[in-house]
Amino acid sequence: MVSIVANKIEYDNIVFFLQGKDNLVNLPKDKKKRLKKKAGKFILIEGVLYLYDKENLHKRVFHGEQVDLIKFETKRFHDEHHYGMNRFENKCNDYYFKIPRDIIRQVIAECKVCAQSQPLKTKEKLVNIVACRPMERLQIDLIDMRIYKDSNSQYPWILTIIDVYSNYAWAFPLKSKTSSMFQRH
Repeated sequence: MVSIVANKIEYDNIVFFLQGKDNLVNLPKDKKKRLKKKAGKFILIEGVLYLYDKENLHKRVFHGEQVDLIKFETKRFHDEHHYGMNRFENKCNDYYFKIPRDIIRQVIAECKVCAQSQPLKTKEKLVNIVACRPMERLQIDLIDMRIYKDSNSQYPWILTIIDVYSNYAWAFPLKSKTSSMFQRH
């Protein structure tokens, strides 16, 4: 994968190569050759550098010193759609090349529309389950093992029971999970 364009000088040199102005690039011969090869992975559209894509889904490229422009472009894009964090990051990666995640988070955090439309997030305090004597509270679960039915002697389910007080555990293989199976015991 192509690394992000490090700085304005490298960005400008790639633009010069794409414009056919190789003579304006002032680098040693070996570095010039490497940069020319790297420039082959980019395309210039109306003076703006894009990462070339065979399916015409070119991604805009920024250099490391264009932080303000990156923020402006991502803010403009976010203001049109107001996507959530993950979806917005995926969409940014569809249109732009290597937008830093902290900039994406900052743009969403500063969006007043998103802040007002989000419900208040309150976490309820967790309460531990406490048992004072054995068998007072049990945690019961059914584990689905149907994909291993052939190697488990035709037992597709495992019933697990844990005593909260002693942490003693039981496991029982079951051939079905119907209520009639449990009524017998």
